Amino acid sequence: MSTTTSVHITIRPAKDDEYAELGDLHAAAFLTDPLWQRLVADVDPAVWLLWYFGQQARIDVESGLASIIVARRTDTDAIVGMAWLKRFTQEHPPTRLSYQFPEGWNTQEHHQMDVPRLKFQQELFAKYGKFMYIHEVAVAVDHQAKGIGKQIIQYVMEEAKQGGLNVALTAAPGKAGFYEKLGFKARGKPIMTTDGMLKGITLMDLELFETPRHLRGN
Repeated sequence: MSTTTSVHITIRPAKDDEYAELGDLHAAAFLTDPLWQRLVADVDPAVWLLWYFGQQARIDVESGLASIIVARRTDTDAIVGMAWLKRFTQEHPPTRLSYQFPEGWNTQEHHQMDVPRLKFQQELFAKYGKFMYIHEVAVAVDHQAKGIGKQIIQYVMEEAKQGGLNVALTAAPGKAGFYEKLGFKARGKPIMTTDGMLKGITLMDLELFETPRHLRGN
């Protein structure tokens, strides 16, 4: 599936030889994110980038759990955005993964965010039986605030509709309002970081389809 947007970008599944460039885009886009800074402050940037995007993303895709989509400008062919999507199904249910974190990774903060995120995913899986989870979205720094993120999410929503999937995500600090404008609903208050000072991720979902009858509560 491929589409061209009104801002002159083409969105399509990423190719294997694009992962390194997508990782660089992701790293630059999240440099100012306060939660991400807490996670990787003591990690060599080259190390965490290779681990997170070069290894974890590939493992997800090769297992059949995930896919990566890329947005390129139609005039220069430059990569300007990406999304990392996971499809939770009976074959790939949401479970706790045993990560080998790189040295210096803030595992305490990661755990603080990951526990409620996994619980949320498992609750949605019990409710829907399958759903799409937007694990990451990133737009190139010099192309932000130009509608590209919106176009990527709309592409994802269309793909989800075609697959009969509802959609969920965890919004980064300060980004919940962006997703609310696209129809997503926050489920509870933003999760706080370990020091109780910074609002972390916000659990959100978008119900495109009714819950299957056999999975509904009384």
